[in-house]
Amino acid sequence: MLAQGRDAPLVGELADAAPAEMLGVVAQHYPQEEARAEIEGWLAAHGGDVEPLLQAVRDCPFRTRASALLGTLVACLDDGPALLERLRRDPVLGPIAVAALVEDGRLRPEELTERESALMLAEGMLGLLEVGGPEAVREQIESLAGPGAELTELVLGSGHPDETGLEEFRTLVALPLQSRGRPTGHGRRHRR
Repeated sequence: MLAQGRDAPLVGELADAAPAEMLGVVAQHYPQEEARAEIEGWLAAHGGDVEPLLQAVRDCPFRTRASALLGTLVACLDDGPALLERLRRDPVLGPIAVAALVEDGRLRPEELTERESALMLAEGMLGLLEVGGPEAVREQIESLAGPGAELTELVLGSGHPDETGLEEFRTLVALPLQSRGRPTGHGRRHRR
């Protein structure tokens, strides 16, 4: 890390750090082995309670960052896969957990409930909105088969916990697509 010009704290230095700070530093800067040691040290210093770390992920306002933080935590815990399965029903972390379980192959898309499918779709669209912006989301929707209105309604009606993200999706993606006044799909690209 030092050779790359980054700060290289000693493993264990973050044992007293706030949960969000520790997870953020570990997720961004630590290789897997050191990340595991740092998280284990933090947990040992805090009675083994993983809940403050999960709350830090819940409190993260950015879906892509929350996903990265949860991914780091799960990868560093012996019971990480079981934790993901439990989080599947978490009102805030459920969409991230379901997406991770599907991505890891621990859960097949056909095993998802209708609600989980909608939440996973919304999670993906909100993540794309964060990293790619509204045009990238509109292009993604337009490239999918079927009317975009149905897809945007599914996202907006998903019950996803990120109300701010859903509002941004509505104003930056759904309304502009709707204002075009025609179905979006079948790979067409429309310019404003």
